[in-house]
Amino acid sequence: MDSNTGLSTDLSTDIAPSLLWFRQDLRLNDDPALKAALKTGRVIPVYVLDDDSPGDWQRGAASRCWLHHSLARLDELLHNRLWVLKGNAATVIPTLAKKLGANPSSGIAATSLGA
Repeated sequence: MDSNTGLSTDLSTDIAPSLLWFRQDLRLNDDPALKAALKTGRVIPVYVLDDDSPGDWQRGAASRCWLHHSLARLDELLHNRLWVLKGNAATVIPTLAKKLGANPSSGIAATSLGA
């Protein structure tokens, strides 16, 4: 267990993981989704770059630059354990959860603005 983030550092454990899906809010401090996910045990932090269905969140060049640096910093804080994937989040997240055997009782915690 990492003392700074509270995330499990052991990916080989038999405990089913919970996915912590970072959306627009990339904070670790005072994140209710992170706190809820940590109660379940093993947590895998994930960010999906969803250019397939961005809705109102279509990113321009400046926004992409900010996002790149923000994700790099988040990954650093998570000791290089942030999974950054690309595709339609509505497909990517359930596929990843199934592949990793994510715990159905804890499900997927999503962190976003206003959540």
